[in-house]
Amino acid sequence: MAAFYHPASPKHLAELLEVEMLRCCWIGQFWLGEGNLKWREKGNLYL
Repeated sequence: MAAFYHPASPKHLAELLEVEMLRCCWIGQFWLGEGNLKWREKGNLYL
């Protein structure tokens, strides 16, 4: 996901509907904690 939003990437890529949908799925299922990607668990789900 970071590649889509990197300053060197073409801006239109981050604006694609498919990329936005993928980003929303990632936000709902994962979180970045202590520098590591972690699964969200019951009570920590983002809906």
